[in-house]
Order: sequence, then C-alpha cells, then structure tokens
Amino acid sequence: MFTLTERRFTKLLPMLESYSSQLHSHKQFDTGSFEREVRELLDTGYREVKDIARGLLKRSEFRLVGLYYMQNESWSEPNSDFWGDLAKAYGVRSYDNSPERPEKQREFWERELGAATAKVRRKPQRAAQ
Repeated sequence: MFTLTERRFTKLLPMLESYSSQLHSHKQFDTGSFEREVRELLDTGYREVKDIARGLLKRSEFRLVGLYYMQNESWSEPNSDFWGDLAKAYGVRSYDNSPERPEKQREFWERELGAATAKVRRKPQRAAQ
C-alpha cells in the first residue's frame, strides 16, 4: 500500500488546496486532471492515486477531495475498491446493495457542499421473472 506520508502530503499541498477550493466554490473538479497531477507530482501510477485518495480521508481539510475523487473518478460508477469508504461516509451498510444509498449520498453532498455534486447512480432493477 502506498502511504500518504508527510513528505508526499507537503509535495501535494498546493495542488490539494486548489482542488479543495474548486470543489467548495464550483461543487466539482476534474478528477482526470486531479489524477494526472498526483501521478506527475509523485511520479507514480494509478493504483497509488487510489491509496492517496484513501489517505486524504484521514485529513479533515481534504477529506471531501478524497471522497469526491472516489465517487467520480470513473465515468460509469465508483471503483469497487472505494465502495466501503463511500458507504461509511454516506452512512449506509453497503454502497451497491443499500436501497437508501442514493438518498443518503445526495444528503451527504448537500450537507457538505450545499449541492448534490457527486453522481448518484441507482442500481438497475432486474425484470421480474
């Protein structure tokens, strides 16, 4: 596991402040750019960016940046590696199997940023057999 050490955090700090500002003022940021910048600044790969996002959850001033990245880094749905972290943040038992998750997710982002910014995806319903 790639750890967000103090040295790495210090290297990322100006970038993190910029993305936090974007998130709070515009209620969103470009997760592709975020990922590229982290990779360039730390000379690392995608897997390590996921670990950095998890590390941000332990830093209250950048917790929302980490969660926003986790929720929105993929165009379709969050990477399943993030489901546990997202479920915990939203206050549900399971990210993909909690029927109340979309509502709790919306409430979370409205409470934190004043807007439901992160994509809320509903699990497709199967046709009755």
